[in-house]
Amino acid sequence: KAGTRSGQSHTGAMSGPDEIYDGVFKQCGIIRAPDVASLYEWAFALAAQPPLRGKRIAICTHSGGPATSLADACERLGFEVPEFSPQLQRKIREQIPETGSPRNPVDVTFSVDMEGLYYRLPELILSSGEVDGLILHGVEGESYYHHYIGVAPKTFKFPLEEMRRYLEAVFKKLAELPQRFSKPIVASSFMGREDSAVAQVQDSGIPCYPTPDRAVLAMKALYLRGKFTS
Repeated sequence: KAGTRSGQSHTGAMSGPDEIYDGVFKQCGIIRAPDVASLYEWAFALAAQPPLRGKRIAICTHSGGPATSLADACERLGFEVPEFSPQLQRKIREQIPETGSPRNPVDVTFSVDMEGLYYRLPELILSSGEVDGLILHGVEGESYYHHYIGVAPKTFKFPLEEMRRYLEAVFKKLAELPQRFSKPIVASSFMGREDSAVAQVQDSGIPCYPTPDRAVLAMKALYLRGKFTS
């Protein structure tokens, strides 16, 4: 109501009851964002990714905390996070450390096999036919690994510049998967565009959000688009 009063000063003829706009938008397939930040974030996903044609979501992450956050957020929004079949779990187990989990969410427990997390596992999961879309958490590059090397220098032996070029090639392959399988991929990272990997994955066409829940909300926008266009 307060917004209506404000609008009367310049676009008064266009303002009206909020419920009417909700009804019109749903009939026209317009996805209504609750705020400006969501408007931009969802628009990125809708412009760059194919629609989500079902509710089955795969989660692939480098640590357990974000995996749990993503799984909870998915279920709150009505998505399913199905446990993978034994056959798919066996194939995933071959790609991850013994401490990891192949069930869904897939947790690689801070593995430094970056091509595994950013390409081989997403390809394997999307090709299985067991899910409709994938959320990837843990996109991190130079700024993250600069700190990682300071804590555990013996576990990471790539020169950072070489790592940046290597990840750029990996993300190009990742970006081909959504069109190849007609299934969307969205990502999240606690790093921003100041990190080379986040900038690279976004520039390749994979939306990457600053928190897991915002990645799930973007996937929900893709699901609503898929429902309207199915």
